[in-house]
Amino acid sequence: MLTIHLAQLEDYEPLCQCDQLASTGPALIRLERREEIAHALIDRSCYIAKRAASPVGYIIFSRSFFKRPFISLLTVHPAHRRHGVGSHLVRYVESLCPSEKLFTSTNQSNITMQKLCDKLGFLPCGHIEQLDDNDPELFYYKRLL
Repeated sequence: MLTIHLAQLEDYEPLCQCDQLASTGPALIRLERREEIAHALIDRSCYIAKRAASPVGYIIFSRSFFKRPFISLLTVHPAHRRHGVGSHLVRYVESLCPSEKLFTSTNQSNITMQKLCDKLGFLPCGHIEQLDDNDPELFYYKRLL
């Protein structure tokens, strides 16, 4: 059974172990991801998914996008992908969303996230060039009400 709840400070290391970039990525990326997780825990904007008390994924959700609800990061442990964890995390955040619109983004190279957005009813709403070299950031929104 999958459970989702607000992540606590004691979830920091389990979250990092769940996240491939935070655990085994290149040194600079690993450090940046670990800092992002730490800030989300402090800001109380990180929600963790667990199966049998083991973390299998997490989502960072805040009002960081022009003061609008925004999913800034969704990560599922590689061994638990394609089992609905990402969908459950997004739907959980949808239930918490204080607004009629929810936004997210992903790199153009992240086909998996693009497919998830499409499956969950998110619509494209723009892109930004040059955040990552040769990999535009695609933005999506979903009307919730």
